[in-house]
Amino acid sequence: MAGTRHAVVAGIIAVCFTVVHVVAVSTLSSCSPPRNEAASPFRIGHVAALSGPAAPWGRSEQDSLNLILKSINDAGGVLGRRIELITLDSRSTPSGAADAARRLIEENEVVAIIGPSQSSACAAVARVTASARIPFVATTATHPSALLDSASGRPYPTAFRVCPPDTHQGLAAAHFARDSLGLKTAGILYDPSSDYSVGLYEAFARRFAGLGGSVIPPEAVREGDKLGISKGIGRLAEAGPDLLFLPLSPRDGAHAMRTARERRLASVFIGADNWYSYDTGALAGNAGEGAYLVNLAAPDDPAVTGFVDLFKQTYGYQPLFPNAALAVDALELLVDAIGRSGKAVLPRFPRLGKPSEKASGEALLRALAETKNLKTLTGSLTVHPTTHEPVQKQLVVQQMRGGRFVFVEKVRANAD
Repeated sequence: MAGTRHAVVAGIIAVCFTVVHVVAVSTLSSCSPPRNEAASPFRIGHVAALSGPAAPWGRSEQDSLNLILKSINDAGGVLGRRIELITLDSRSTPSGAADAARRLIEENEVVAIIGPSQSSACAAVARVTASARIPFVATTATHPSALLDSASGRPYPTAFRVCPPDTHQGLAAAHFARDSLGLKTAGILYDPSSDYSVGLYEAFARRFAGLGGSVIPPEAVREGDKLGISKGIGRLAEAGPDLLFLPLSPRDGAHAMRTARERRLASVFIGADNWYSYDTGALAGNAGEGAYLVNLAAPDDPAVTGFVDLFKQTYGYQPLFPNAALAVDALELLVDAIGRSGKAVLPRFPRLGKPSEKASGEALLRALAETKNLKTLTGSLTVHPTTHEPVQKQLVVQQMRGGRFVFVEKVRANAD
């Protein structure tokens, strides 16, 4: 089925930057109908942080989307229509994200929304999109409950994401440690006050043991407690584990690595994606050399380097990962679903006349939930029909070399 309906958004993009990945958009091919210049475009909204602390990542998302959309529109658009991107500022806050989503739906008549990137903003956006039945696709919102309605405990019907939840990083780390490195014993240092840290630790320990590894009783330390970290490392060092899994802040992880090396502990270090956005190499010094982390995407992954090169040529700066790549994945997911939904995907709030009898997001919601084996920038994407999360999507492993993290390999971690 995939072979008959997959068109070549990636092939179109490949003309520009030699990335060979296929995007399943049934109308984006050489057989597509000619674009009707008089037809109104499909408007896709983008809720992004263009101000506030997350602004650099939001700007990188916006530039990535505009770069790819140019290729899609130059090739004829979707169903003979152009795609128009409308980006509004979330101000790096949940309330700002909700305001942006509301304006995109009511004023700009978007058929879908990309973003937000922050887990804390997903519920606010979901409440806005639910009544309009307009889907949104979160880019890097990785909190396990980001898509869940706290009242019912079930996923919001309009909420999707292209990133696996945080816990999958713990699963992937366990697979990498056992399957790729052949490590047998693991020590763990985690922060009990952090949902992020606890979730990663529990997922890693469960999967590592399930793969035949031995897990030393973990050590709990509070963020910033250097003495507690030193004592915890001391107790773990007595058992001499093959690896230390450190789902801690970059600063605390760096302190743990330095302490371990000072105690002549030769364990392999593995952390998570929060290490990537900070200068962990400078914090850890020589102790961090060779340390690994699990991340959502990497700019030197061979699958995305063509995109990165074109981005730098176009905008003059390095795209910020993983947001830049995951935003492209979200766009490719929506373009594919729009193509499969056909003419049922129309604005819910037309500016002129009465709403169409097909003016509903239901067709698009169904198409998104039915996505299988879609070739996106970062890899194959299948959406779970109930949770609306990616199924078995690969994560990347990066290693500290010369003070910076570089791509090593991809790892797929199946959920429990």
